[in-house]
Amino acid sequence: MDDTHDQLVTKLTVPTQSIKGLCYLLVMFCLPYSTEAALLKEAAFFSEIPVLTSATRLKQNPHNSPASVTVLDQHIIKASGAQTLADVLALAPGFQVFHLNTNRQAANYHGVNDQFPNQLEIMVNGRSVYLPLLSTVLWHTLGINIDDIDRVEIIRGSNSATQGSNAFLGAVNFITKSPMSEPQLTSRLSHGSFGTTQANLTHSSQIDGAFYRISASTEKSDGNKTFNDRIERHYINADWVWTPSINDTISLSLGYDNGLSTIGYLYQFGKSENEYYLPKQKHTANFQYLNWTRTVSPTSQLHINAYHNYLNIDERKPNANDVFNFYRIIRIKFY
Repeated sequence: MDDTHDQLVTKLTVPTQSIKGLCYLLVMFCLPYSTEAALLKEAAFFSEIPVLTSATRLKQNPHNSPASVTVLDQHIIKASGAQTLADVLALAPGFQVFHLNTNRQAANYHGVNDQFPNQLEIMVNGRSVYLPLLSTVLWHTLGINIDDIDRVEIIRGSNSATQGSNAFLGAVNFITKSPMSEPQLTSRLSHGSFGTTQANLTHSSQIDGAFYRISASTEKSDGNKTFNDRIERHYINADWVWTPSINDTISLSLGYDNGLSTIGYLYQFGKSENEYYLPKQKHTANFQYLNWTRTVSPTSQLHINAYHNYLNIDERKPNANDVFNFYRIIRIKFY
């Protein structure tokens, strides 16, 4: 009887340990998958995979980019409360955004900031808007509004190998919204200090399979009355996307910007007789950008780009009112 009892106990003990081991294995393997399944939602399967084009001019994942990259999408831009394109760059690490006067801004990356910050490449949809002659970017002549931006790709560090010598400190690419992802009609009106008013109206639709988007804006600011640096500008831009075949995509961007700005008094009074007053500037700018993309094979594409930038700056001589304000300010300063 004792031998039989011992045998039964032994037979029952072996399967009990095996069952416990299997339970531990099942818990170890199933727990991670159950956690991921709980966090994974249906929208994750339809979300857009982030793709960069500014680092190497090739589409690639941000983690595979051979550079330090910051991407600011439209949700971050809206949450930041940025009112101008230059304001957006303040969100990127290492960037300094500063005012030349009340209505003129400049930006640079880890460099010596001055009136004409250079060696920073600024692009709109891959189209360079940097002015080598002036060694700067005139932000108020680009013909686009903060509401036109879909995302901003910021290369934090030298990108001269890809974008040229102007990108010695870094490169910034403002990518506008696609006509295929915009609602039919949107508008925005804002008013702030210094008599600042901004209005924007956008319309998107399609005609015979071609998508288009038109954005018109106007803005003005009285600036600081002491320094007389007001600005007024009106601009319009349009984007058009057409896919004549499954392998071809043609996009066209057009823009026009016209306005008047007064630089004002940039220097301390009495520093130099030639630096009291800088005249008004009237600008007229337009651009055209054409892009054709053809899918040659599942792993290769052909891109053909062509663009044209035009900028005319006309400095106006001061009128009688400007001269009166000039001597009034000098009199206040010295007397």
